[in-house]
Amino acid sequence: MRGTRTNLVITQGASWNKIIKIRDRARSSIDLTDYNARLVARVRKDSTTAQIEFNTVDDATLISIPAPKTNGDIYITLDGTVTAAYDFNKAYYNLEVYDSSDNIYRILRGIITLDKEVTDV
Repeated sequence: MRGTRTNLVITQGASWNKIIKIRDRARSSIDLTDYNARLVARVRKDSTTAQIEFNTVDDATLISIPAPKTNGDIYITLDGTVTAAYDFNKAYYNLEVYDSSDNIYRILRGIITLDKEVTDV
């Protein structure tokens, strides 16, 4: 599964929130009860260094699957201190969900563009 291509813009130094609604072809919610989510972004697709990397297991304040998990929603919540630390222009990203058996499904993919902050240089 390649995932839906969706480009994102994050404003450096500002809070950024995104709700991703996972739906099937009939537009019904997908049950994420036994799943975790992770987002990774790299400047080059073949880079070994991640510019952004967090998951629902270790970073629940940044990315979460809120109750009821049957709604199929993934929340990404970044405060200004998190986005202020980002220092890239553009990065390729994947958002995936995975279960305990390591079945992995790519939900979104694309490019994150960082809208650079100029007030705090």
